[in-house]
Amino acid sequence: VSAVQTGKIFIDKREISSFLEAMSFPIAFLDYETFAAAVPRFSGYSPFNHIPFQFSLHMVESHGKEPSHNEFLFIENKNPDEAFILALKKHLREKGHVVVWHKSFEIGRNKDLARRNPEHKDFLENLNSRIVDLEEIFINQHFVHPKFKGKTSIKYILPVLVPDLSYKELDIQEGATASNTWDKIVKGEFSQKESLDKIKNLKTYCKLDTYAMYAIWKYLKNIF
Repeated sequence: VSAVQTGKIFIDKREISSFLEAMSFPIAFLDYETFAAAVPRFSGYSPFNHIPFQFSLHMVESHGKEPSHNEFLFIENKNPDEAFILALKKHLREKGHVVVWHKSFEIGRNKDLARRNPEHKDFLENLNSRIVDLEEIFINQHFVHPKFKGKTSIKYILPVLVPDLSYKELDIQEGATASNTWDKIVKGEFSQKESLDKIKNLKTYCKLDTYAMYAIWKYLKNIF
C-alpha cells in the first residue's frame, strides 16, 4: 500500500543478499508445464492429476557464466512420466540448487511422479530438497515496487525489473493456453503444419519462463 501511495520502491538488501548467497552452484532454473485431465488417461492417475508434459531448464555453472539451456516436450498420446523423469536426470546436476517460481507446484508434481514411479523416488526427493522459490523474495516483501501492483506473479515482476523481456509478443502467454495447446496436439486436432507451429510456441513460452527467472536472479545479484 505504501509503495503504491508514495511511488517508493522498498528493497531489503540484507534479506535479499542472504537469500541469494544461500544458493550453491550449479544453479538450475526449472519450470514445468502440465495438463490436468478431468478423466484419468493413464495408469496411476486420478481425476485432475497433472500430466507433466514439458520442462525448460536454464543452468548456470558458476559465477559470471552465461546460462545453458535444455528442454523437454512430450507430444505422444501416452504416459510421459518415464520420459519426463529420465530427461530431468539427464539434464540436472546431482548437486546445486534448483530455482523455481511458486515452488509448491513443482514440488507437488515431483511428489506425484515419485508416487507413480517409486523406482525414481530417491532422485525426485533429492530434487525437491534442493528447490528454492525465487518468488519468496517478493511474497515476503523484501522487494516491493509500485508497478508490481501488489502481485508476485512472474508476469508482473519481469516487465518491471527486466523490461527488455516480455510475454506480450508470444503466441502462448500463460500456462492455461500452453496446457490446452498440448492437449490438442496429442489428440491430433491440428494439421501437421499447425502442430509444428504449436510445438515451437510451447517451447518458446516455457523457455522464457526459466530465462525470466535467471534474468530476475541476475538483476537481484547486481543490486549489490
